[in-house]
Amino acid sequence: MASDSTIRDHLLALFQQTREDVAAFVASRSEHDRAAHDLIALIGFWMEYNVERIGYFARDEEPPRDVDFDALTQAALTENAYRSWAGSVAYTEVAFDHLAAAVATSSEELLLANNVYGDDPGGPSWGEIRANGFTWPLQEMEKLYLASGDTASAATLRAKLTREHGEEEEPIACDLLEPAAAHAQRDDLLVIDVRGPSEFAAGHLPGARNIPLAALPDQLSELPRGQRVLTYCNMQHPGHSRGEQAAALLSERGYRAAALAGGYPGWRDAGLPSESGGK
Repeated sequence: MASDSTIRDHLLALFQQTREDVAAFVASRSEHDRAAHDLIALIGFWMEYNVERIGYFARDEEPPRDVDFDALTQAALTENAYRSWAGSVAYTEVAFDHLAAAVATSSEELLLANNVYGDDPGGPSWGEIRANGFTWPLQEMEKLYLASGDTASAATLRAKLTREHGEEEEPIACDLLEPAAAHAQRDDLLVIDVRGPSEFAAGHLPGARNIPLAALPDQLSELPRGQRVLTYCNMQHPGHSRGEQAAALLSERGYRAAALAGGYPGWRDAGLPSESGGK
């Protein structure tokens, strides 16, 4: 993507593919399919979220860095509970229009602006726009196609994702420890939160030590060799998360390490105790 027009044109072409795939998905589902109903609305919601985020860049304002994606998702699902099937479909069709219009009028500077969350270094804003306007919708529709046994439709979406992103990397190989088991074994574990300081301060496992992933290699000498280590993050990308990367790194260096399955959200959803604040 060498120029802003190339980026814009590519994104708009991807949105059109997504729109066609959503229409085919809608036609294949029953209005009584709750998972499909919610997915259709969430596709629209995250497109509208990106329209709002584009607005910050367009106004030369810094978008929020600390975003509770779980809370936003739950709020979107709660709102969708009161929509009809047709209402959800119409909502998402309008969201497509809004996102396409926002991108069509975006400058090169906006599309390449550094989009930052938490303490991560960030990346060009078009990356998240593509994710919400193409990648995530196709991935989620693929899952529901597979769950219903429609392997042909799932394979069609997978082929489109592969053309855009290439073959997926192999998942990180590391041991995983379920939240309940981690809680039961907490006295025997050195718990390391590999998220950024602001994420850690917002909520973390009791007694966890905050060592962001990027800083971990330089602090290995400070970690006791004989103790089992549990690493975790928000695990937004299972198989490639920061917590799993940390556990794999530690294992390679001779530590007995595992990553927390589901990350901090999984721990919290299990109703296990958390702390906030700290450094």
